[in-house]
Amino acid sequence: MKKIGFYAGSFDPFTKGHLAIVCEALCAFDEVIIGIGVNSAKKTLFNHQEREKLIASSIDDFICFFRYRQLSRKIFSETEFKAASRLINEPECLKIVSYDGLTIDAAIRNGANTLIRGERIVGDHDSEMALAFVNRELLAIRRQHLDLITLSVPDVKLTYISSTAVKNLCSLGEFIAAQKYVMPSVHQALMIKYLNPYYVLFALSACVPLWTELCRAYSEGRFYHNLSHIGYCLNYANIYAGIMREECVSVLSKDEKPALYAAIFYHDYFCSGREDDEVRSAQKAKEDLQIAGNSFPDIEQLVMMTKHTGNYIEVPLVYQLIHDVDLAILGDRDNYGTYAMQIRREYSQYDTKSYARKRCEVLRQLLDTDYLYLTEFFRKAFQENAELNIKTELAYWEERM
Repeated sequence: MKKIGFYAGSFDPFTKGHLAIVCEALCAFDEVIIGIGVNSAKKTLFNHQEREKLIASSIDDFICFFRYRQLSRKIFSETEFKAASRLINEPECLKIVSYDGLTIDAAIRNGANTLIRGERIVGDHDSEMALAFVNRELLAIRRQHLDLITLSVPDVKLTYISSTAVKNLCSLGEFIAAQKYVMPSVHQALMIKYLNPYYVLFALSACVPLWTELCRAYSEGRFYHNLSHIGYCLNYANIYAGIMREECVSVLSKDEKPALYAAIFYHDYFCSGREDDEVRSAQKAKEDLQIAGNSFPDIEQLVMMTKHTGNYIEVPLVYQLIHDVDLAILGDRDNYGTYAMQIRREYSQYDTKSYARKRCEVLRQLLDTDYLYLTEFFRKAFQENAELNIKTELAYWEERM
């Protein structure tokens, strides 16, 4: 008889902790069913259709990390390696369903013979034991049998993270921290939910249709130049403002912070690889801000700073900041590998050799830049790691030319 495991949860949203349990289950069962509990009385950030899509896209992200593991620098455990291989060779081994009512009834309806519960090392044991006791009672009443097993999250770094914790980080504007605990596609979906208040700060009127249009622009075919990148830039702009508060108060005018936000939101609005992408993005920013009843005289020049060409030594602080937050990822030891992989996914229409040749040109230009970061703050934080990250990726692509 096939061993079929039913892994239930609300998954609002699906985290890397959940994914770790799925990987463990894929190594123990012939088939794994992820069951999304639907409770109309419970308020969730994502509806059940969205949660289904986000789980599926998280699995796709996981497979991409596996295929590009040298580029992304993700180290796969033996369990993760086996799980990824199964998902590639036997995609039918995993199914995602939504259900209402009791979990045990849904498991039985879907042909499962084992109910899987996930447990973190801390905080879950007592509640899981209590739930297991109740489930046994309910199964006895139904004259049905399900094996009940609990799988622990294997990575200690994930044991303190829950869906609630991820949402709390996002609500605090700590988008980069949240990025560590969900897959890229989930983070992009979270940014659609949590970045709107920042957009409203400068788009005072007509913001709903403009926001919808902007979200669409940053979603279609985007793997890196998307809203996760916007959240990353905003997060570091706010970190700078918090740490360098006295400098910001004395140097930035009252209009420059919302202008910086606006430029961050629009700087990659057009990202097709065309030479005039920044020019078109700058024009779009100007047009939308006029519609929204807000006008910043320097908005076009601020957007153009992200083209990263020219002599920027004497530019005002607000210009330096958008330049530096846009390039901060280059010096990020934790997230650079994901960035390199997502850039490759974004340009997947190019074969390996063609992409490698063009990417090497870009990376060499970055290494030859005299002033990779314009502010002392970002230079101290990122310059050394940026050079190491770029050289490492450059070596990767040079081997594939």
